Amino acid sequence: MERMYASSAAPTGRPTPAGPVCCRGHRAQDGAMSGFGAGIRRGVMAADQFTQIANALFRDSRISYRAKGIFGYISTHRNEWRVTTAALVALGPDGRDAVRTALNELEQFGYLVRNRVRRPNGTLGQIVYSITDRPAAPDALPIDSASAFREPGNGADFGAGIRRGVMAADQFTQIANALFRDSRISFKAKGLFGYISTHRDGWQITVATLARHGRERVDAVTTGLEELENHGFLLRERDRNADGTLGQALYCITDLPALQCGPAALGHERSRST
Repeated sequence: MERMYASSAAPTGRPTPAGPVCCRGHRAQDGAMSGFGAGIRRGVMAADQFTQIANALFRDSRISYRAKGIFGYISTHRNEWRVTTAALVALGPDGRDAVRTALNELEQFGYLVRNRVRRPNGTLGQIVYSITDRPAAPDALPIDSASAFREPGNGADFGAGIRRGVMAADQFTQIANALFRDSRISFKAKGLFGYISTHRDGWQITVATLARHGRERVDAVTTGLEELENHGFLLRERDRNADGTLGQALYCITDLPALQCGPAALGHERSRST
């Protein structure tokens, strides 16, 4: 059996317990409340339903979308979660060889580290995995103050309003755990979703572009997009030009397909951009 450790560099989501959880402070021995006693215990939190992953991982063209999807799935679990290759294979349509190849990619480029623990008698024991979305742990990117903030006009408060500059959150993408844990779609499809999610509204996309940012070919990317579309995580609609001919494809993605993303949403985005 193998154990999975999530590095502190890769924030992880946590599965929600089946029943309600209460957080209680501890009382002092004399019966009076002494602050919060031994401390606060973390109960059910809304953030437990999501996983935050560095954009750099999803945009790393050295690794496949399948590898990115597997990283996303593993990241949704707590430290000490036990995993085997067979368990990952059982989670979706990816085969054993494909999963092993993807794990090797993550290991090759530093997103996954495998160590075999030695037993007290010196023999080799179980494998311990450690994952991180910052394998090189580079220093934080410098903020360009000229592009991040524009001085307001004289006596005009903030002029026409606040412009969103460089933000720390722009370096990460937050995705619902439910998508990564959906066994109906492949790890490849999950990796594609992660990569697309790192871009802002209005980003121009083609299948060829997606193929250039991963290791899968155009046909594999196409089937991954079809998986997302079949299960409501992606909606595609072909726009029509003024002369009636078919124009560019419009995409809408969501990690909560039951709550959003229908033709009306696409129409709203289209009207907003014209």
